[in-house]
Amino acid sequence: MKITLTEQHFIYMVEQHGLLKQLTREGWSALFDWYERVNPYIEADVIAMCCDWAYYADGNELHKEHDITVEELQDRTTVIVLPNGGVLVNNY
Repeated sequence: MKITLTEQHFIYMVEQHGLLKQLTREGWSALFDWYERVNPYIEADVIAMCCDWAYYADGNELHKEHDITVEELQDRTTVIVLPNGGVLVNNY
């Protein structure tokens, strides 16, 4: 059986697995939107998604941990810059 998830159901799944703080609510919402655009038929495996993405509070934190800027990283992998300044990076 397959169901179509709304963002609300997706966030509920994230909360039920105790993963909300891993990428922040805003981050999970951005991921839902990104997956809807890229492949709306993807299996919603929030644990795998959590492993596939890293969250940084801002570009400075990313640079401090990896010595790379958001712009440089965008040439290598998918980067989602959140309205609050947070950064989601697809692990490659």
